[in-house]
Amino acid sequence: QQHAGVDNNDDNDDDTSTEYACTSLKALKQTIHEFFRRLKKSTYILSASLPTLDEEGNVLTHADDPDILFENGTFAEDNVGTWSLESNEDVRKAFVQAEQFFLRHRSQNVTSNMKRPTLVLHVTKDPNATPPPPPPPYLTGMADPHATPSMTMLSFYAFPPDGGIDDPESTSERLKRLWRPFRALGRVYIAREGINAQMAVPTNVLDNFLSCCTLPSEEGGELFEVLGNYMENGMNIDPVPVDAKEFAEDPPFKNLHLRVRSQIVADGFEKPLDWQSAGYDMPPLEWHRKLKEAREARQSKSSSFEGDDDESKEEMPIVLDCRNDYETQVGKFELAEPLNTENFRESWDVLKERLRDVPKDAPIMTYCTGGIRCVKVAAYLSQELEFTNVSRLAGGVVAYDRTLNEEAPTEEPMFKGVNYVFDGRMGRRITDDQLGTCYTCGAK
Repeated sequence: QQHAGVDNNDDNDDDTSTEYACTSLKALKQTIHEFFRRLKKSTYILSASLPTLDEEGNVLTHADDPDILFENGTFAEDNVGTWSLESNEDVRKAFVQAEQFFLRHRSQNVTSNMKRPTLVLHVTKDPNATPPPPPPPYLTGMADPHATPSMTMLSFYAFPPDGGIDDPESTSERLKRLWRPFRALGRVYIAREGINAQMAVPTNVLDNFLSCCTLPSEEGGELFEVLGNYMENGMNIDPVPVDAKEFAEDPPFKNLHLRVRSQIVADGFEKPLDWQSAGYDMPPLEWHRKLKEAREARQSKSSSFEGDDDESKEEMPIVLDCRNDYETQVGKFELAEPLNTENFRESWDVLKERLRDVPKDAPIMTYCTGGIRCVKVAAYLSQELEFTNVSRLAGGVVAYDRTLNEEAPTEEPMFKGVNYVFDGRMGRRITDDQLGTCYTCGAK
C-alpha cells in the first residue's frame, strides 16, 4: 500500500483555484476532482521521489523548487532523487524503490513511525501541453453572477426528435459543466425523451445563459442538438425578476439538481407517442382572442331566446385544463373544464370518458402550467383518440401571463386567480380573483 503525498506546483492554471477555494470539505473534494480531470487530459507531468523523514520517521512536506526539477522542459532525473513517471514501467520501478527504501529504513529504525512504503508525487504543469481552447463566446465579457441585483425564474422543455437523447447520463454531466459558470439554480430532469427544467438564473447573466442553450455548434455552442431549436416556444421567462436579497431569504431553489429519469413527465404509457405530432401550438395572444370570442358567443347565446341547438354547441371550443385538481383550485381560464386528476397519469381515462361522444373534428383547446403536459395530452388526443382539431396553449399559463403583460397590458386576463408553479414560490398571482383555497399552504 503506497502512500502518495501530492506536491502541486501549478499555481497559475486558471480561475478554477479561485472558484473552488478550499475553505470547506466540499470545496476540497471539488478541487481534487477538477485536478484529476485535468490530469487525465495529459496537461500535467508526474514525477516521484522518496520521502524525507524526521528523526521519528514521520514524512515531511516535500518542498523542492520546481525550477530545479526541470532542465530544458524535461525532468532532470539526476536532481534531488526525482524520477519521471511516463510509463507503467516507470511506476513499477518507483514502487520498487519505495519498497526497498521502507525495508532499509525499518531495519535501521525499529521504532520508526513509518508504517508502510511511501512515495511523494510531484505534479507539475507540462510546459509543452497544448494550451486550452478559448472560452466560448457566451462567456466572453460575462458579468459576475455573484453581483446580480435579481434572479430570474424560468422554465423550458425539449423533446428532441429521432429518438431523443442517446445518453441522458452524459448529457446531465454536460449540462452541469456548462451551466456552472452562471451560478444557475433549479431542478432539471433528463430522460431519453427530452429535458424538463425549472430554474432560477442570475438576471445579469441571463442573456449569456440563453446563448449557452441555443448557440449552434458551428458558433461554439454545445447544447444545440439537445436544446437549441427543440426548446418548444423557447424559454418561459417570468416577467418579474426576484430581488436578490428577497431570493436569498426564501430561495425557491437552493442548488442545481440534475436528475436522470425514465421520463421527464411520467405518463404511464407502455410505449411513447410521437411528441412531434401533438396538435397545433397556439400562440398566447391567439388563445386569448379565441377565449374572448367564445365567452362573448356564450354570453350572447344565453341572453337570446333561440335555445341551445346542437350546431351552436359544436362550434364552441372544449377548453380542457390538463393540470391536477390542486392547481385548478387556485386559478384557471374562463370556460375551462378541469380534469380533476390527482396525478398526470390519471388523465387518459378521464379524457376518454369526457370526449367519448364528441365529434372527431370538434375544436379542443388544452393548457397546463408551462406547456409540457399538453404536448403529451395533445399527442394522445390526436394519435390515440383520433381528434383532428386539437390545439394547446404555447408555453402554458406562464407564457400567457408574460405575453399579455408585455404585448397587451391593457387586456383583461382570461386566466383568473393564481398560477400554481412548481418551485418554492408555489404560485404567481395573475388576477385578484379568489377561486378557492391553496392545497399546499391553505391561503385563499
